[in-house]
Amino acid sequence: MGGEHILLAEVRRIARAARRCLPAGQSEPGQIEPAVAELLASFSVYRSYLADDEADALQTAAAEASRRAPGLAATIGALARQMTADPVGELAERVQQTAAMVMAKGVEDTVFYRYNRFIALNEVGGDPGRFGVTPEEFHWRVGTLRPATIHGR
Repeated sequence: MGGEHILLAEVRRIARAARRCLPAGQSEPGQIEPAVAELLASFSVYRSYLADDEADALQTAAAEASRRAPGLAATIGALARQMTADPVGELAERVQQTAAMVMAKGVEDTVFYRYNRFIALNEVGGDPGRFGVTPEEFHWRVGTLRPATIHGR
């Protein structure tokens, strides 16, 4: 079973919600499902917290999805605008919930189980690309050093 089928029911459910709430003329026929899939696959975080005015993750995901699928950019933009306008609506809620599942399936259930540079970095929400910090940065983060100390001032 390919990756495009694992959460297909959720993509279709989100597409139905989008059709109900997008203003007429905001998307091309047949583009909503693929635009939803691209948007979901472009989130780099588990939660975007749109209801808390934290739309950065959505805007970043929309820009990445539009870059990857320029033919869907108008529909992706319409989805992002609708979600920003109604951050507690069904569309925004479903996208946020499903984006977490996509992250889990796309990253943790695949890459994290195959790339074990340091297994402790493979925690939910972790970033295996960041291996660690220097002792100085650690002490600064826990409050035992001032930032100036790190740079030798």
